[in-house]
Amino acid sequence: MPPSRASQCGGATGGFIVNIRENSENIMAYDTIEDALNLGVIELEPKETNDRIGFRQDGKRERDDYYKFTIDEESEFNLTLDNLEANANVQILDSDGSVLFRSNNPGRQAETINENLEPGDYFVRVLAVGRAQTDYRLSLSAAPKPIEEDDKAPGRSLGVLDSMSEPVVINDKIGFVRGDARDVNDFFNFSLNKDSDVSINLDQLTQNANIEILDADGETVLFQSMNPGRQEDSINGIFKAGDYVVRVFPHVAARTKYRLELKADEVLPPEELPGTQLGDLIGKEEPFVIVQDIGFGIGSQRNQRDFYTFEMSQDASFYAQMDELKAGANLLLHEYDPSRPKQLGSLLERVRAPGNRPRTISNFLEVGDYALVVGAQGRDRTDYRLELEAQINQSDYPTLGAAKDLGELGVRPINEKNNVGLLIGDRFRDQEDWFKFSISAEKNVDLVVDELRVNAANVEIYNSDGELIHKSERDGRNARKINDIFDPGDYYVRVFATGSGNTDYRLSLSAEEPISPVDIIDINALGESYSNFDNVGQAGSGVRNELDVYNFTLNDSSDINVTLDQFNQNINLELYQGFFDPDSRRGRRIAVSEERGRTPENIAEVLESGNYHLRVVPVGNAETRYRLAINSKVIEIDGVETTEVGSLDDRRNGEFKISDSIGFTDGGVRNSRDEYNFSLGVDSRLTLTLDELRMNANVAVFDSDGKMVMSGFNPGRADEFLNGELEAGDYQVQVFPVGAARTNYFLKMNAVPTEPKPPERPIVDPITGEDPDGTLETATDLGILDSNFKTPRDRIGFTEDGVRDLNDYYRFTLNEPQSLTILLDGMRQNADLELLNSDGRMIDSSNQGGNNTDIIAQNLDAGDYYLRVYPVGLAQTPYDVEFMFR
Repeated sequence: MPPSRASQCGGATGGFIVNIRENSENIMAYDTIEDALNLGVIELEPKETNDRIGFRQDGKRERDDYYKFTIDEESEFNLTLDNLEANANVQILDSDGSVLFRSNNPGRQAETINENLEPGDYFVRVLAVGRAQTDYRLSLSAAPKPIEEDDKAPGRSLGVLDSMSEPVVINDKIGFVRGDARDVNDFFNFSLNKDSDVSINLDQLTQNANIEILDADGETVLFQSMNPGRQEDSINGIFKAGDYVVRVFPHVAARTKYRLELKADEVLPPEELPGTQLGDLIGKEEPFVIVQDIGFGIGSQRNQRDFYTFEMSQDASFYAQMDELKAGANLLLHEYDPSRPKQLGSLLERVRAPGNRPRTISNFLEVGDYALVVGAQGRDRTDYRLELEAQINQSDYPTLGAAKDLGELGVRPINEKNNVGLLIGDRFRDQEDWFKFSISAEKNVDLVVDELRVNAANVEIYNSDGELIHKSERDGRNARKINDIFDPGDYYVRVFATGSGNTDYRLSLSAEEPISPVDIIDINALGESYSNFDNVGQAGSGVRNELDVYNFTLNDSSDINVTLDQFNQNINLELYQGFFDPDSRRGRRIAVSEERGRTPENIAEVLESGNYHLRVVPVGNAETRYRLAINSKVIEIDGVETTEVGSLDDRRNGEFKISDSIGFTDGGVRNSRDEYNFSLGVDSRLTLTLDELRMNANVAVFDSDGKMVMSGFNPGRADEFLNGELEAGDYQVQVFPVGAARTNYFLKMNAVPTEPKPPERPIVDPITGEDPDGTLETATDLGILDSNFKTPRDRIGFTEDGVRDLNDYYRFTLNEPQSLTILLDGMRQNADLELLNSDGRMIDSSNQGGNNTDIIAQNLDAGDYYLRVYPVGLAQTPYDVEFMFR
């Protein structure tokens, strides 16, 4: 047993002081939880320990001191760590060593922990902060908690709660110390003789306290309310008959007075049609007023709807208001047939509003019977006050039968200014205005309601049978529009108020011949210039002019410049090969201009003789007038500039470089190609770069037979880079613009002699002696594919021991028809892709230039297929193949 650091130790009861430092031979004696000093049972009289922490002994620093103690009964526990000369902290751990509580005050401040502890064994851990070294005094005490009636469940009895009794109100406090213990629970129990709607509120708090509802055993929590701070806590619900326990408890160290109120109302069955029958509202001297509630009850016993049925013996304005709400509720107006008393008719109006705001219906009702429904909103429950009234009044044109006749519509708009939603008297609204119009032939009818002050009106069109055929969309204060093709006949327009607002408005109606979705203008043979003003994007009769097309022909190769301007909304310009096909609308697009907003669009291209078309395309919902102008200049000669470079072997470092330009036109001659002739005296590796481009230009290398041996076709202004082995001989580099591109460029070539090639050998795998995936018969089998799949990374075109890998084949199977996309990417040089059927016949291929991704997208039937990956020219590159199912 190691020498003890304690010079004195008390017994299991009573107070004592342990002086650790006196006669200490081993300051590391209590530095683990297993070696903790046992202080025994902690009671009311404090137990104190004096020790030190953070010092070194035999080269090892003491970082922790552990003490074990016992609590015999639930107690208010107090710990103090003081007399510090440097910073130290303290923790309380449970019997498993998990931290329950801690105190981490800075510097030499004393550390304190005051908490309720259940009976059991615990540990104290004293720990030095950083490099601190300090003496300390540790003091522990525990005061048993006094037991009162409401301290444990079921607590104080409140008796039976029911509809006949007054609410129970309790004023008390929680969280305060009583004697030597803190009051942390108040329990109350009550009984219900019937299923009841129970409401429990905890308020008048000065600090945070919460409530729970438990079952009769006081163990199982049924409901709880734990709002933060001093907010009121409420529990409202439908409770079955039985016994219940309420628990009031403080949040952490809170101390507060509180008021607890409990009340219960018996749950009644929900109301059914015809509900409250009010009779004829016409001629009543006073409004009908009732105060009621909605949403109370549970399950099938919950009152979710109240019904009020009434008659209108004359056409009149109707007004209903529901207010004095405490939560959400809906108000609905239906037609009603007394001969079918349990059924609601068509819904005429529904009013929803957030929270407890009043709900109002103000409408013009024709002679008939109606039902007003008050509906619960979600799970809300609330009292409400409902007021109903009817009054005969003279609105402008309140019904379809009283509509104002505007006569026959023509191209010139008919305008009507009016207002809707205004009060007539003190509460009845001019809810809607009706207008009639006619057309004698099929026409495109354009209706606009504008000049709105607020978002408070909408518009509809009805046929002569009173059936709704069109309705505009609400869009703030923006105009409401309806545009469609109408058959000959009579129609009715309804302008009606929405929400609770009112607004002035202007109604504008006109009719003209139907609009075509595509306007095609044939220019025929294009001269030196052409211009036209037109409109695009206008809509009518459900048809929108979504495209203007200009077909034209060039008899000679020409340099054309197209300008699209003088528009006030965003439109784009596109140039296509061939005349426009109205059936497919497809074509090979040559160029596009997509400037933003009202910036003019421009396309400049050099075109061969042939047929072409331009498209003017509105962006989004754009509708605008525009000007299209075309200028054309015939190109008499395609210019070629040739430079004799000579032998690269004779140049310094085997290098040639030049800055030049391509694609520019001078005197009707366009510089369409720059040629550079050079020779190699020995087999060499050629490195070529084409950069400093402002527009797209490409480059290719041809041998003396005119065969392309190297090429770069990167898009846009991307640099071109070629690298490969060439045999001794004569070659030509060609630099050429893409389309109408005009650009400066910098060309650089460098040749480095290579070692002589070994004799030609059969194309086989240098390791196995055969090509494992170089033929259909030896293809790598990927099996059945039915989900996205990516092959392991592979490579193509490389030469090992004089043998070059020229083909990789893959075999795969589809069990059912699939829409499949195949990607070949991850390349550093150019490789291409082919898709073959089970007989080895090509279905599709992809031949993108450079290291651009090759893509094949096909709808394939079930069956076996092959995929071929092969290098272009002398390319050597790694690659990935990915299968994606659409």
